[in-house]
Amino acid sequence: MALERHGVTPGDGDVLVTGANGGVGSFAISLLNRHGYSVIAATGARSRATTCGNRARPAS
Repeated sequence: MALERHGVTPGDGDVLVTGANGGVGSFAISLLNRHGYSVIAATGARSRATTCGNRARPAS
């Protein structure tokens, strides 16, 4: 993965995924979670935040 090639590890902090409710974004979330990364999912519509996963919550 590109993050690991650049020295970023799961212990370095959260990874922001924009467009998280789309196909590529949801795949990125799944892949990052599987590799132990903590993910912050961002989407343009508050109503779509629930499609990002069961731990997703809308930004305040």
